[in-house]
Amino acid sequence: MAVREMQLGKGTIAYKGESQEYLDGKRGLWQHYGRLGFVAFLAIVGLLFLYASVTIIAQGHVTSFTPGGPGAKSTAAVVLADGRDGAVLVPYAEVLVPGDPITVSVLPMGRMVYGDNAEQARYAGLAFLLGAGAMVAWGIRQDRRRRNEGES
Repeated sequence: MAVREMQLGKGTIAYKGESQEYLDGKRGLWQHYGRLGFVAFLAIVGLLFLYASVTIIAQGHVTSFTPGGPGAKSTAAVVLADGRDGAVLVPYAEVLVPGDPITVSVLPMGRMVYGDNAEQARYAGLAFLLGAGAMVAWGIRQDRRRRNEGES
């Protein structure tokens, strides 16, 4: 069984004489930096979603279709109107025939994705950034409250 440092007290082997104020300050630093790390993670994920939402919606046609086996998605080779070609994964229920029109999203790095999902990516990115902003605001509020309690 692991014993946390804050559970150690006088009379235990590992007690080093730390005061309660020292331990509280150490815990506060971990809470602060943990919160900052989580906010940074949320902000990065939100920005990646927003970056992915800047897509080009393009029309093309299917040149070949390979149905997937049980539990696997199908693959369609697509040629766009401007001559770019690529392969997209198609949902299980879709069955395409060569020559069928298809709508794809061309991501910023040139990768093609089936359908138009830019709006969902934009909403997800905004939700992640809103969560990060709420955590920053809550942390500022908590830090001010602790500071005001210390002055009283």
